[in-house]
Amino acid sequence: DVSERIYQDVKEGTVVNSLTKPVSYRLRQLFTSLGGSIIQFVFVAIPLLTILYTVFIVLGFVEYTIGEFLLNLLFFFIFYFISLFVNNSIMYLIGILCFFTEHIFGLNMLVSAFRSFLAGSVVPFAFMGAIGKILPYNPFAFLSSTPIQVLMNRVSIGNTLMYIGIGVAWILFFELINKLIFSYCMRRLVVQGG
Repeated sequence: DVSERIYQDVKEGTVVNSLTKPVSYRLRQLFTSLGGSIIQFVFVAIPLLTILYTVFIVLGFVEYTIGEFLLNLLFFFIFYFISLFVNNSIMYLIGILCFFTEHIFGLNMLVSAFRSFLAGSVVPFAFMGAIGKILPYNPFAFLSSTPIQVLMNRVSIGNTLMYIGIGVAWILFFELINKLIFSYCMRRLVVQGG
């Protein structure tokens, strides 16, 4: 978890060593997270999706043409990477907030509660009435609800492309906020360890 790594860097004082290296601290955190996520995707998600779709198509639970199946799979892969970047950006923001709080546990618990509710994991958006029509556009929806809806072929191609644009906009928004807060944090960095 990127927020935990940043917290450990701040707590132990190793953040200073990371900042003196000629690699962007943000990119280092991003690619460290992406490496593990991509390996998990290749060795868990792809085989599991292949088996499930094969079984569901053979048993007749899902009626897809091969073209629809491949298109949904392509969109799901795109949303998977959007969700990785959105999640990483949010957790990076939480991580750099520990420059102010010097602790991360409470912030992680708060984000976890928000994520569960706003991603549609606790209560599906369809059961939320008018609020459920707005929530699919929040950044947490891109972590579970939107990719699953696309994979299940419940979103039209036009709406799928719109959601991709919204997901990219959320990534850019969080990266801008992260950059501004990180530059402010560097001016007031207090190292505890070391």
